[in-house]
Amino acid sequence: MLGESAVRERFGPISGLAFAKQAIVMHALGLTNIAEHLADLASPELPPGIARELRTYLGQGTNHFLAHVSTSLLKIRGVGILARPIRRLCRIALDALSFSRPFPHIAP
Repeated sequence: MLGESAVRERFGPISGLAFAKQAIVMHALGLTNIAEHLADLASPELPPGIARELRTYLGQGTNHFLAHVSTSLLKIRGVGILARPIRRLCRIALDALSFSRPFPHIAP
């Protein structure tokens, strides 16, 4: 991942698209905080419709409350044996479904 100044230097007028692509990758990796930060950097440089679409996509990720509950449950002794495989399968399904939406404006 490139830093903000490196992206702006390398991509110039299309740096908003580069930030958007990085945000999508970070979201797919489950790094939602970084994805939201990158979307904040991209939004002023993108057309309003595309910025809104990116925000909608990022909002479709994991439900933060459910992620917190499942993480808390894993701390209880013995729960992890059953919860980890189920959580892994849910994460795989979420990642697979999150790429089903096309982004004609962001990726060629």
